[in-house]
Amino acid sequence: MTQFSLDEYLEWMKTEQGCDFAGVECRNRFNTNISALIGTIANSSIVGEIESKLIEWSTEYESETGSTLFMGKPTLDFRLKPYNSMIDKTFRLNVLWNRNFPKDPPKNGWITAENVYWRINDLVRTYLVCKFIDGPKFLTEKLIEFCQIMGAKCKCYSQERDEGYYAYHFYLFFDVSILGPDWIAQKIEATAEIQVTTQLQEVLKDLTHHYFEITRLEPKSYDDKWKWEVDSNRFRSAYMCHTLHLLEAIILDLRKKA
Repeated sequence: MTQFSLDEYLEWMKTEQGCDFAGVECRNRFNTNISALIGTIANSSIVGEIESKLIEWSTEYESETGSTLFMGKPTLDFRLKPYNSMIDKTFRLNVLWNRNFPKDPPKNGWITAENVYWRINDLVRTYLVCKFIDGPKFLTEKLIEFCQIMGAKCKCYSQERDEGYYAYHFYLFFDVSILGPDWIAQKIEATAEIQVTTQLQEVLKDLTHHYFEITRLEPKSYDDKWKWEVDSNRFRSAYMCHTLHLLEAIILDLRKKA
């Protein structure tokens, strides 16, 4: 894979794909569309119904386990992915995680300013933080079951990465109207992401976020030798996350025995 910097990528996208991510028009249209997107999602009936169900599910979880499900009062406080973060993600998907760049696009084609609204699934996202390690699975199963009853389109999968990230990602699908080329309105299907994680994973994510902000714009490495580099930040942060995941399992076992 050709080694591209972010600046080189922006120029390549402009000249080869006609996508001027660095342009003012592109930024303004994104900001307009993303505001419309979060407005549609946050004010939707399904989001309001899910929020009202969270306390009910917490009560059910407590009845089954003797423990509360959430750290505090749960709420779906959706946030927008900033414009520069969106560009960074297209860089990772188009280039860093695409072994065939620039000869071939990633699966389903190049991600551009026109299709980013349905090709990137976390432009609008929120978090739900559970106390114990069995909480995320319990909660996402409830979310899926409820959406199926309501006829709302959704999907969910777990994330367990080498760098120690553990969470469930739940997605709701929405029909929304955005401004396409020439600022002409068009209907698309977009997603809202709900990340469901645990208290300890959330604390550690805050501590290691700066490190991952730096390393995620580096070319994807398929070399596992870093797992022996005990003095590196990558080793420390990854194995601290894995250790906490194990610790959470031990805590759960103690809770059950108690």
